[in-house]
Amino acid sequence: MNNLIEITIPPSVIEILQILTFNGFDAYVVGGCVRDYLLGLSVKDWDVATSASPQEVVDCFPHSRILDFGIEHNTLAILTPIGPVEITTYRTNHHKDPHPNDLQPNDTSPKYQWHDSPLRQDLRFRDFTINALAYHPKRGIYDPFGGLADLDQKILRGVSNPDARFCEDPLRILRALRFAATKNFYIEFSTRAAMLNRRDLLNRSAWERITSELMIFLTGHNLKSLFMSYRDIFAVILPEIVPSFDFEQKNPYHCFDVWRHTIESIDVVTAAAPWPLNAADVPFLKLTMLFHDLGKPSCWSLDNRGIGHFYGHAGVSAALATQALQRLKIDSKITDTISTLVQYHDTPITASLKEVLRWLRTLGIETFLLLLHVKKANILAQHPNCRGNLQELEHLYRIVLTVQEQNLCYTLRDLCINGNDLIAMGIPAGPHIGSLLESLLEKVMDGVCPNTHDALMAEVQRELPQG
Repeated sequence: MNNLIEITIPPSVIEILQILTFNGFDAYVVGGCVRDYLLGLSVKDWDVATSASPQEVVDCFPHSRILDFGIEHNTLAILTPIGPVEITTYRTNHHKDPHPNDLQPNDTSPKYQWHDSPLRQDLRFRDFTINALAYHPKRGIYDPFGGLADLDQKILRGVSNPDARFCEDPLRILRALRFAATKNFYIEFSTRAAMLNRRDLLNRSAWERITSELMIFLTGHNLKSLFMSYRDIFAVILPEIVPSFDFEQKNPYHCFDVWRHTIESIDVVTAAAPWPLNAADVPFLKLTMLFHDLGKPSCWSLDNRGIGHFYGHAGVSAALATQALQRLKIDSKITDTISTLVQYHDTPITASLKEVLRWLRTLGIETFLLLLHVKKANILAQHPNCRGNLQELEHLYRIVLTVQEQNLCYTLRDLCINGNDLIAMGIPAGPHIGSLLESLLEKVMDGVCPNTHDALMAEVQRELPQG
């Protein structure tokens, strides 16, 4: 035990430890809460490990509200003023390492030590040494696997036998990448080797869990290096990316192969731009860039000058994006938005009011501004000599500002006339009403007719058959 480190624990968590100890059970705060506290981060969730069984935990807290967060994993949660506190029974003799046939032939790591203390046995089955830390206010830090040193050096290391840990739960492979991205940890050699060796096991994980890890990963930093170094892992959950690996474009607009261009574009999603970027949109924009050029290899052609072209690749990329996002069980609305952004990522847009109004009519302002970010990232990932279009994107944004400031009309609901007005004029209800309103909207956006009730009514009179 290390008694030199003190952790400030919320009173309600201390009370849980005290009650369990009073009833004769071992109890420690463990895992991520200890790790994050020592990293100086805000602790969101406090977790307790104990020698008490789930039923014994229930018996110790007869007057508390207890939530079943995972009874099949020997986990309960007590509702406290700071939220649910998970309490998990030590993983001891009901757990064991994977069958030797599941391990590497040259694995010489020590097998399960049945004489270990129950707490050490529990920590041995946690994913990484930095998460295999326990703390008790009176006993201090318990660190049987060198987690404190790894935490200090920002090293991510699998506990005891990384290969076995990934066999127990393959999702830990993505969790390692998430830690590397969001907390800037270096993945040590044997853990990295085990991740790559066991990557195919990710197919056993639920897609919802995979997507959760992927989306958090995308909020991190240093993604370019991680996508390059661990592309074979990402290929297991996103096989659509494989054809882009090392695919040379042979095009003057590009100095990278398709995969390198892809991850370069992800890296610059958050680059400064005059138009706003909501932080919540960043992971989805990075997903967009991940998919935006995946159709290129199947659309590649070489002209007689030796220049590569990718006619129709945006549509193919959009289809691949939809396919992957549905497999990841991404929300259908988000899937549609990402697919739309991929579809239009390289469609030219003239910086004129008429054209911008039509784009806003098709996409809406929010999606149009996201498209500008997609175009910006695509341009910044191209050859440095081919970045003149960035200024054009700024012109497009200024036009959007004009539309907003002058409250210009680009949707049917913006018209100062509606279907009821047309019916009141004696026009029978039906499809013709919609066609008339669409025609009026076109004339307003073209500047042919002012968006006023009287002007629009007069325009309708002119369009109606006479007699």
